[in-house]
Amino acid sequence: MLLLVKHEILAQVSAIDSLSNICKNHQKDDTTKVRLLNQIARCYYYDNSDTTLYLSKKSLAIAEKIHFMSGKSDAFYNIGLAFSNQNQYAKAIDYYFKSLELEEKMKNNKKLWSIANEIALTYENMDDFGKSLEFLLKALKYAEISNDKLGIGIQLGNIAENHYKNDQYPKALEYFSKSIAIAREIGDSEGIAYNSFYIGQINIKQNNINGSIQYVDTALTIYQKLNLPFWIIQCKVSKATIYRKRKKYNECISILEDALKQSLTYRDKQPLIDCQMELAESYLESGNLDKASFYAGMSNKLATSIGRTEDIGKSHALFSAIFEKKGIYDSALIHYKKSEVIKDSLFSVKRTTIIKSLLQNYELDKKQQEIASQRVEIENKTLQSNIFLLGLISAGLILSLLSFLIWQTIRKNRTLHEQKEEIGRHNQALLELNHTKDTLFSIISHDLRAPIASLQSTLYLLQLGILSEAELEKVSQELSYKVTDTTNLLNNLLYWAKSQMDGIKLFPEKGNVESIIKEIVSLLSHQTESKKIQVSLDFEKTQSFYADIPSVSMILRNLLSNAVKFTPRGGSVSVNTSTSSTMLQIHVHDTGLGISEEDLKKLFSPLTHFTTQGTSQEVGTGLGLLLCKDFAERNNGSISVESTEGKGSIFSLSLPLFGVGNITSNN
Repeated sequence: MLLLVKHEILAQVSAIDSLSNICKNHQKDDTTKVRLLNQIARCYYYDNSDTTLYLSKKSLAIAEKIHFMSGKSDAFYNIGLAFSNQNQYAKAIDYYFKSLELEEKMKNNKKLWSIANEIALTYENMDDFGKSLEFLLKALKYAEISNDKLGIGIQLGNIAENHYKNDQYPKALEYFSKSIAIAREIGDSEGIAYNSFYIGQINIKQNNINGSIQYVDTALTIYQKLNLPFWIIQCKVSKATIYRKRKKYNECISILEDALKQSLTYRDKQPLIDCQMELAESYLESGNLDKASFYAGMSNKLATSIGRTEDIGKSHALFSAIFEKKGIYDSALIHYKKSEVIKDSLFSVKRTTIIKSLLQNYELDKKQQEIASQRVEIENKTLQSNIFLLGLISAGLILSLLSFLIWQTIRKNRTLHEQKEEIGRHNQALLELNHTKDTLFSIISHDLRAPIASLQSTLYLLQLGILSEAELEKVSQELSYKVTDTTNLLNNLLYWAKSQMDGIKLFPEKGNVESIIKEIVSLLSHQTESKKIQVSLDFEKTQSFYADIPSVSMILRNLLSNAVKFTPRGGSVSVNTSTSSTMLQIHVHDTGLGISEEDLKKLFSPLTHFTTQGTSQEVGTGLGLLLCKDFAERNNGSISVESTEGKGSIFSLSLPLFGVGNITSNN
């Protein structure tokens, strides 16, 4: 899929400054302004998708006002690109379809195949390779209608890549061969290099080492002439792999060290990780375990910094093999377990697909049994009609035999039914476990990255210098919200990570509610003042609890932060306490949006993880309330909620009263 957009991205990034200057000087809201905004938005989507969203929506508003259909389509397409880059694939597909609908009305086949190709790529990112292939074939059809030879060649290559990623190498080779034939026909050197590279990769995967080297060399020669660093490095890594499989370690390491120097200056860090991984494997196989360990560590550190989960898992697998060769088996086992956990998370979606397939097969078996039962019933009726003709003795014998067969069939069906129910229960349990794990991995791998990227995009907007004073004030206010939200998110993630790794020890002691609440209210003062929210506090005389103070502070910070987040401008938030014989209740009451009955049922469950935006578009991960419930229970307390949609919510935290009972144990 990279082939379609690589040159376009590089060319657009270099044009940002000149386009921005032209846009500043063009004040009229016309088709030219729409095109300029769309072009600038396209430049940013790869590195700064929030800026793309902002500029595309601005372009869309002008295009709708002046009824500019082509401009609307481009804006929809750019918004789709931005959401796709943010891993919000459902939203991306929705906007791609809006763009597709407008281009179909304009019968612009060249744009249609480009949009269909992006839809296919998005479905591929959702691991729905069936849907992806469906739209790749549609894109190929659009390219054929427009008689675009280059587009046809690209789409054949993309279809081949779809099969390649599904390990369907014979089918992939068929389409790569068709694609390279068109590239040679029209003199598309980059297309020849792209297809040659992947044909070489297929040969490597199939251990046809002698057949792979000529294709990789062809690709490398062309990419060096075109001066495309990404592909030059990839070709060198592939060539090094060939040498490693031939056990020519000196040649392998020499090529990799050359590729490593080149990848250090390249902005995309994936090629650098690939070089480090291949160097680690080469040194491991050649017996230089110290250097193997060094490069495995470098790749792990870099992969962790950019969130490349798959590469993190591969680096742990390398460490496991290195420690095993060193005879340090406990460390080898630790890294092996880490690699397996990551591998398990990456393949959870595939396992879910397998489970769905098993369930579908179960339904199919059930239908086949129903058909078989109907056939038995028909046969039984035929037998019954013959019984009367054979006489009483024959009738008795046949009835006895028929009864035995029916009993045996019933027993078999009952056994099958019980087995199917057991499979269904196991599948449901597995689905729930996978969903819980995938939710937690999603929170860590995506939701932490999103607010950081959002902060970066806000600063980018300020640097562009195209914001009005009103927009500048709004953006500055949003920047403040995002800093607070990100800080709260980091605190929650650190608490969760510590509790999930080695366990977190709680140290209960006497705590004062009033001092904790006042400190949190002070921290939230900027948000409450900007939203003009009135905060009132009312505490009973007995305010001391017996619990772990840092975790109680974390719970109350989340509850108060949520109350402010979901309370509209001019609303109010109040905190008061009450006591029972053994417990202290802390009530956080807001006049905010409230929670629907449906959402109340799934509020504290990791299986039904969800988030909603605040009244000022504040965002979160949904992790905060899960932590609140967990740590409330660890402190021998509980948390509950009462809410009416549209009127507000009351979250109540119950903690043991200080001096009541005999609470001495640590969790």
